[in-house]
Amino acid sequence: MPTNWFNKYRLPLSIALIVSISSLQSCVKEKAVELTTAPSGLRYHFFHTESTGKTGSVGDVYALNMVIRNIRDSVLLDRQLLFERFKPIYPGDFHEALSYLHVGDSALFQLAADSFFAHHGMNLPKGVNPGEDVKLYLGCDRIMNPIENAIYMNEEELKKINAFIERKNWELQTDSTGIKWERLTASVPAGPAIEIGDSVEISYLYYTLEEKIIQQSKQGDYWKFMVGDQRRIAGLTRALTLMKGGEKIRAIIPYALAFGEGGMPPMIPPFTTIVLEIEVHNVIKQ
Repeated sequence: MPTNWFNKYRLPLSIALIVSISSLQSCVKEKAVELTTAPSGLRYHFFHTESTGKTGSVGDVYALNMVIRNIRDSVLLDRQLLFERFKPIYPGDFHEALSYLHVGDSALFQLAADSFFAHHGMNLPKGVNPGEDVKLYLGCDRIMNPIENAIYMNEEELKKINAFIERKNWELQTDSTGIKWERLTASVPAGPAIEIGDSVEISYLYYTLEEKIIQQSKQGDYWKFMVGDQRRIAGLTRALTLMKGGEKIRAIIPYALAFGEGGMPPMIPPFTTIVLEIEVHNVIKQ
């Protein structure tokens, strides 16, 4: 199992659906609860359980509203995260805890901090001493297999894209790959059509659907590269092949054609949809 599972599936604060579920909020205020100890040594307490709710299996993706506190009840993390469930690494670990959850449950799991962080490729966070426990307050929003989760994430992304377009009152056309784009130049330029293998000089701006600028070129400082270079995101390559020299477009690039599920932290969070504005200043044919 990869050691970077936490970072792979985390949704950083900048794009997370920050949650304030009443049951979970009441959980973190509880100072003294009686923990049940499983045969494996896992210690837990359920504040609310949906016994008829959906449960999951190894390989499923869990959407959790998570609050992590140290043993002194200082908050270390409070956000919504996605986790893929694996087979337990050691008895009573986090993945065993996931196996206890139904959709709709809220629970506290108390785990040895050293094992929890070390077995998942993370250092002890500030505020946690070696040998101490951490408290994981979990509210389970949904459990899906990877295919269901991919469909769900794509549907949610499309809703956000459509809401963004409606808010901006843009008139975009949709490419066969899922990119939505429109020409910003008054007419189709007479420049050459761009093809894979051509070299281009462009100015650009790209930002999120929340209109947070990720990066932009400086005035007169053009980005020069070969179209189809595998180091560039697929959405950029596709957008350029829709263009001619001298043209300017804007395009909305789905996360699957941008930086994917993992993003490029800390600059680009996972599952980030990109809005890209490009102007082609020069095309050097292959």
